[in-house]
Parts: sequence; structure tokens; C-alpha cells
Amino acid sequence: MPRNPGLSRVAVWENNIVGTVLCSHDGRRAFLYHLAVKPDFRRHGIGGALVEACVNYLARCGIPRTTIHLFPANESGIKICQSKGWHFRPDLAVMQIQPDLLLPV
Repeated sequence: MPRNPGLSRVAVWENNIVGTVLCSHDGRRAFLYHLAVKPDFRRHGIGGALVEACVNYLARCGIPRTTIHLFPANESGIKICQSKGWHFRPDLAVMQIQPDLLLPV
């Protein structure tokens, strides 16, 4: 059974996917990943609507806080998020590891 059914969103125009965002939560914190809108459909509020739909759904589920992941080079995405009230968390650092690179124990 999926852990977070109904959280991720897709925007469709004339049977074509024009935007999407992946959304999940662990029961107390939520995360948005891979927000994307096709270039020809940007600046029409699609990305904002996708994010708003996720955040509102999460709030109804009792999840009070959401983190969005953006690449530092995505300056326009960062500016848009900041204009909507999102802020940087200086107390967090994002890290990752690939299982094939793990050191032997």
C-alpha cells in the first residue's frame, strides 16, 4: 500500500502533462520534490497551484510544516518561493549517499 496516496500532483492541459510535483510526509514533516512546469506553461500560476494544493492537503492531514527542495542554481524558483513566504533553514544541511559507494563495515 502506498505511504502517501493522493499527495503528489499533476497538471494536465489537453491530455498532456504540463506540470508536476512529488509530495510526501513521514507523519509530522512534509517534503516537496521535483516541482516542474513545461517551459511554455510557466508564469501562469501552475507551479504555485500545484504547491498550494499539496500544502493545503498536508495541513488538512495535520502536517503543519513543509520543506521544498530546490537546486541552488534555480534562482527563479528560489525567488518565487521566497515571494510566497518560504524561507531558508540555516540549521539544516541536505546530504545524500549512494548505496554502491558505502564503505565496508
